[in-house]
Amino acid sequence: MDTRRLERRQRLIRWYVWGSVVGAPFLALLALVSAGHGGPGAGAALGQSSPVGAELAAWKTAQTWLGQSPSPMPGGHIVTWAGATQIPKAVAPKGSGELGPDEDAWDERFLAETPQSWYYLDVEVVSTGPGQWDTPASPSLMVAPSTGGAQGTTISPWPGLSASANVPNPVSNAISSWLAAYTSGDPQTLLQATGDPSTADAYIPLRGVRSASVADVLAAADYGPPGQMIVEAQFNIVWDGQSPSAVAAQQEPETMDLLVERATTATPVVVAWGPPGSGPSLRPYQDAIPAPSGS
Repeated sequence: MDTRRLERRQRLIRWYVWGSVVGAPFLALLALVSAGHGGPGAGAALGQSSPVGAELAAWKTAQTWLGQSPSPMPGGHIVTWAGATQIPKAVAPKGSGELGPDEDAWDERFLAETPQSWYYLDVEVVSTGPGQWDTPASPSLMVAPSTGGAQGTTISPWPGLSASANVPNPVSNAISSWLAAYTSGDPQTLLQATGDPSTADAYIPLRGVRSASVADVLAAADYGPPGQMIVEAQFNIVWDGQSPSAVAAQQEPETMDLLVERATTATPVVVAWGPPGSGPSLRPYQDAIPAPSGS
C-alpha cells in the first residue's frame, strides 16, 4: 500500500472515531486533542502534549470545581485547553533516603472566561497506574494578560499569532455555508462546499442534526500563503430529538478551527477544519477520505 493511500485510510479511521462522539458535548473532547493551544502573552501556553488520560482527568476536575455552589468563578466557563507541561521529578539529596513512588505528573492549563475577564485555570494530575490519573489538589486560578486592548483584538488561541475577533462579511458567509454543508448529512454537499477538485476525495458530514448556526467567531488570523486565514468559531448544534430551547439554556456552543482560502476575495471557502488549537496545522483538503469505489 503506498504512503498516500495509507495516510488517507488513517484519516478515515480518525474521522469515523471523532464523528462517533460529536453527538455528545464534544467541546471537551475536541479540546483534549488540541496541541499547543494557549492564551496571550509570554509563557501563556504550556508547551507540551500530555497523555490524553491526564487531560481528561484535569478537565473533569476543572469542570467539577467550576460547578460548585457557590461557584468560585461566577458566570465562568472553560473556553479551551491551553497546553500542558510535565512536572519535573524530584531528586533525593545524598544520604536522605529514597523518594516516594516514581509518578508521572503534569500541569494541565485551560483558558477560562467570565463576563468580566479571562483566566488561566491550572490543574495538577498525577499517574496512579497504567492509564490512571488523579488530581491531588484543587485548580489554581490566574488572570490571563490581555492582548493590549486594541479595538478588534482578542485573546489568541494560537501562540505567536495575533488574532482579531472580526472577519470580513464574505468570510462569515463562507463559514455559515460550510456549517450548513457540514451538518447536512450529505457527503456530496460537503465535498462541493470545500471546492476540493479531486475526484478521488470524499468527506464525512455530521448526520442527525436538526439545526445549526454560527454562535460566535472567537478569533481569526492571517496565516500561510496570501489569502489564507484561520478562524476559531463556535456553533450552536441541535440534534434530532433535542429541544432547541433546552439546548440554548444548557449546552455550550461547540468550538472548531477552520482554514479559509481566498479570505480577501468575495468568494472565500472553508477548505479544512479541526479541533480548537489546530488552526496553524490545518492544510487544504486534509479532511478528505478515499472516495468509495465507483463514485
